[in-house]
Amino acid sequence: MEYYLFLGLVIASIISQVPHAYYTFNSFSRLEDRLKVIQSVAFCSILSVAIFAFVWIEKPMLALFGAGIEIVVNLYYYSIDFWKQGFGQKKKK
Repeated sequence: MEYYLFLGLVIASIISQVPHAYYTFNSFSRLEDRLKVIQSVAFCSILSVAIFAFVWIEKPMLALFGAGIEIVVNLYYYSIDFWKQGFGQKKKK
């Protein structure tokens, strides 16, 4: 039972990261239109499935590496507004 709970938690956490990874890959892509979307979907899917697969086949160091990549993705995703708008700065009237 604990094993299935753990797998459910892993799957839920990976699914919650997909929009962040998609946005990040889409932001950096130099392709246009459909190719940009296809590349972003492919990269975020590969990253998400790879982390799950490494957990499933009991390769914790590889899963940890994937989680590290997700940390970098989240740092970019959550800090982009700071770099674009400058949180903490006074707004001009």
